[in-house]
Amino acid sequence: MLPHDFPKWSTVHYYSRKWRLDGTWELIESSLREQVRISEGKESTPSLLIADSQSVKTSFVAVEDKGFDGNKRVKGRKRNIICDTLGLPWAIAVTAANVGDREGILEAIVKLVQITLPRLQKIIFDQGYVGEIFLWLVSCLLACRAEVVFRKEKGFHVLEKRWIIERTFAWLLMNRRLACDYEKLASSSEALIRLAMIRLMLNRLHPS
Repeated sequence: MLPHDFPKWSTVHYYSRKWRLDGTWELIESSLREQVRISEGKESTPSLLIADSQSVKTSFVAVEDKGFDGNKRVKGRKRNIICDTLGLPWAIAVTAANVGDREGILEAIVKLVQITLPRLQKIIFDQGYVGEIFLWLVSCLLACRAEVVFRKEKGFHVLEKRWIIERTFAWLLMNRRLACDYEKLASSSEALIRLAMIRLMLNRLHPS
């Protein structure tokens, strides 16, 4: 179902898979992320990061990493993402939806550790990540302060900085391929999230 001006689907699939496995998509995303930050008057690396997860339904083709999120009442996968104050992801880990929030975000943090972040001072979470041992472990891994942002009262309230990652999740859902997880493999889901953000960043750098 590719547009007529694309190559054969088998050729597109070959390069998509190859670039997923050899890290090309990550390199493109990283390069664009730095360009976007600089164009917005930011330093190339962040001082503050925001972490959260989003549970989405999977289609029947998913064969691994799927489960039931009892809190969100969703059967599928969980997107664990860490983003900066522009809403750009720095680490992504797709897990089964029944994987706990702290366990899932730790998978993303392990990936984040491999990136040089000399300016990082703090990473913030919502109430689902409460736990002294968890916060201590994150602080040790990232060499920064780990903090949980609490609601001050009942009802809906916009929490400072916390809303940014919710907007990132909304951006993802605006892509039809990401409204539901249609991928057989969780690694393919991660690649599609990167592709969605690559598209968004290109539009920011070169508005049509």
